[in-house]
Amino acid sequence: MAGFLRFVRLSCFLILSVYLTGGVTEAAKPVKSAPLTPFEHNLGINLSTWLSHTPSKSGAEAEKNFTKADFDELAAIGFDHIRLPVAENMLYTSGLNRDGDTFRLIDQLVGWCEDAKIKLIINFHVPRTPKPEIWKSQQERDKIAAIWDDLSKAFSKYPLGVVAYEIFNEPNCPDDTMWNEFSASLIKAIRKREPARVIVLGPNKDNTISKLPMLILPEGDNNLIVSVHFYGPAIFTHYGVGKLGGRVNVKLNYPGQILTQEVLDGLTDEEKKLVAPYRGTYTRETQLKRLSPVAEFAKERGVRVRVGEFGFNDRYQKASGDTTIQPLWTADIVSVFRELGLPHSFWGYKASFGLFNSDGTLKDPRIVEALTK
Repeated sequence: MAGFLRFVRLSCFLILSVYLTGGVTEAAKPVKSAPLTPFEHNLGINLSTWLSHTPSKSGAEAEKNFTKADFDELAAIGFDHIRLPVAENMLYTSGLNRDGDTFRLIDQLVGWCEDAKIKLIINFHVPRTPKPEIWKSQQERDKIAAIWDDLSKAFSKYPLGVVAYEIFNEPNCPDDTMWNEFSASLIKAIRKREPARVIVLGPNKDNTISKLPMLILPEGDNNLIVSVHFYGPAIFTHYGVGKLGGRVNVKLNYPGQILTQEVLDGLTDEEKKLVAPYRGTYTRETQLKRLSPVAEFAKERGVRVRVGEFGFNDRYQKASGDTTIQPLWTADIVSVFRELGLPHSFWGYKASFGLFNSDGTLKDPRIVEALTK
């Protein structure tokens, strides 16, 4: 009965939002200001492969995949915050009934974080509906606003200084106006109940830095954090993924020209076309130049900022046998984050993009050293 009533409430929210507003189309508007909620954090990890990017279909199935011992290991490394990516299908059934086990696991994690003085950012990471379809459907966007209304109802009991919400992961709206209006609707759904909760959001096009100038934030909201994602050079961080040049088994070089002239001379014309978009010089100095606009944005807008994702997969190391680039890249990136005062969360926890192997063993102690030294 409780699940049915929750479904009815969510459905009513969708109907009312369309009836009263004609859909969520209003741009960000001034909100009644709440006092600044402190949310100090520095080095974090994305808890991927637990409640998102997982073969588990429910909280009950996922429970064994992250234990108190696993949490204690992350705390011992020195992570002061966790970004928790959660998939919609782990939170709710297709009928928008809560998965009680998933909510219980989140509640348990909040307790662990509170005891260990670790911050938690709960991230709505993978919607059930593919993103291209969300941008085509006002009803789908309203559904996500209704979900955040329900999540706020469930999570509002958590301490403001411990738990923050991240409303959506890597938006790729066809235009920036749509993302600004959609993000404003999600913030509004939360602010009805929680005016002082810290809310994290990013710019359009996968939280890319170049889209920061187009991001419009609700005026007068002191409790927003803007998050960007940083993966560069992509031929290294996403080696072998999609149409990236990493599909070509080439030797990479860091720091310096990521593809040396000697390597380029050994490629076919077709291979050169594949890698052309990913050429360039990558050093600590060039990475500082690429990331400086984030700190400048924070100063100009008077808003807190962070790097919600950075990291790499293990495909290059496995393909080439080269174990030198990953720790060098990590050390440079982390030193730049610290110089610019940017809190940062390593992606991710386990599997190819992960600090640990799928069996829970640490991949490379040098990466931990680069993250924490």
